[in-house]
Amino acid sequence: MYNSKVEICIVLTNNIPTEIEEILTNELNNAEYKINQFQSIEEFLSWYLANGIDIFLITNESSNSETYMTLKKEYPDLRDCILIEPEEEIPSISAHSIFFDSENADIDIDGLLEVIDSSIRMLENKRLIDEDFSHFDSGEDLPMDQYSFIEDDDDDDEDDTEQGKHLEGAGERNTLESQKPEENLIENKEEINQQDNELKTADTKTEHNEKNKEPVPDIVPEDEVKSSFQNNPFPMRLRNIQKSLSGPKMDKYKTIGVWSPLPAIGVTSFLINFSLFLAENKVHTAVLESLTTNHILKDWLKRYTPIPDKWVSLATNLHAAEPVGDSEWLYRGVKFFPLNKDDVKQDWNSDSFGAYHRLTEIYDVTLIDMPTGEMSVFTKESLEYMDELWIIVDDRVQQLNSWKDYIKQIKQNHNISIHLIHNKLVASSKPNILCEGMGVTMLTTIPALWEETAMNYYQNKPLYLQKNVQPILQPPYHQLATHLIGSSFQLQEKKPTMWEQIAKIGKFQNILNG
Repeated sequence: MYNSKVEICIVLTNNIPTEIEEILTNELNNAEYKINQFQSIEEFLSWYLANGIDIFLITNESSNSETYMTLKKEYPDLRDCILIEPEEEIPSISAHSIFFDSENADIDIDGLLEVIDSSIRMLENKRLIDEDFSHFDSGEDLPMDQYSFIEDDDDDDEDDTEQGKHLEGAGERNTLESQKPEENLIENKEEINQQDNELKTADTKTEHNEKNKEPVPDIVPEDEVKSSFQNNPFPMRLRNIQKSLSGPKMDKYKTIGVWSPLPAIGVTSFLINFSLFLAENKVHTAVLESLTTNHILKDWLKRYTPIPDKWVSLATNLHAAEPVGDSEWLYRGVKFFPLNKDDVKQDWNSDSFGAYHRLTEIYDVTLIDMPTGEMSVFTKESLEYMDELWIIVDDRVQQLNSWKDYIKQIKQNHNISIHLIHNKLVASSKPNILCEGMGVTMLTTIPALWEETAMNYYQNKPLYLQKNVQPILQPPYHQLATHLIGSSFQLQEKKPTMWEQIAKIGKFQNILNG
């Protein structure tokens, strides 16, 4: 067991000797503190916002850095300590600073532990006080010993005496009432019988009304509804209305996370193009951007369509007392939910984080745009709301194989189905070797479109909407859609546009005039 509920967070962002880091972690472990280590202030902040627990921060981030100053401005009550070299200027923002000597691998560990112990005692006392007063806020009755910190005034003694007299009087009255003559008991019995009859009559009326009510059919078996909606039938009712109107006959919605361990592999591009394919074929589709400081979906959408009037991000709306705008960004039948600036800085907790990922569960398919690389705490937490994880890969075999254990750990920890999608496939590609090396099955392969992709960066509509590209992307997208939806998925017959009809009429007339 740890000796405190307060956790230690270590953010070593600049060069620091390995010996110093080992001394630090060993001493804190010996002191039985729970330690969390992060590579950057941003990574720490994501974890801190997700967990919302009492922490003490140790960092060697410069107190004059913009990152640190912003952190202290946003969270002025954050207890922290900065590690600095002796020749550096004493920080003015942090409440404490501890010297370390990188040249001799020496650190004032006793001074650091003293600062930590003092700060943690303050945090623990504050938490205990907050817990005590939370009973008043919730209307709960406190045990008598928890009132002991309130001293009685001398004036209260008289009130206590008077209260005692009232209690004694009440006791005498109870004694007298218990000695009532038999006729009074009979009157009470008749009164009780009359009340019982009235209750029985009311129950009979209620039962009669219940029988006359029209039966409400079960919309969906309870075991097919995710727990978040078991007490709220309306999202599933909407799903059934959607299914009755058009589209595939999916028994339940699916949420798919799309991720890659390597950068520049085409995750966001794939999400946009595949979502357009699904919507085109009457699959109710949403695209949700996972929480990250490096959001990009909004910038992609701005290339294709103006920002909707009164649009605000879903994250902003969730943290407002009332809706402050429209969070749906509709484009070509797909509901996009991109992040906006500073969304990650919202006051996130487990409830708002869960709501963020459950809102799109009324759609057939939700595709989640996950940041590439090692997953942050936010990203790993979002896996709990997904049915599958699709990993986009290419021919960088050695780099991808090094992620095998990491991916295996994700599968074990989150019990999620994982599949590969080979992007940028060329004649020399070997998808089977990737599957063997990473220990994951392949769903489909997507041909490389080097020239088309390069041109598309300067175009104002997505790659999938380019006529020469659609025939190339449709077969792999069809495979993915069938995997998601099942045999009920069918490609919809496209109706010719007005200009296509005019062109056909013109060709036909040319033949007649021929």
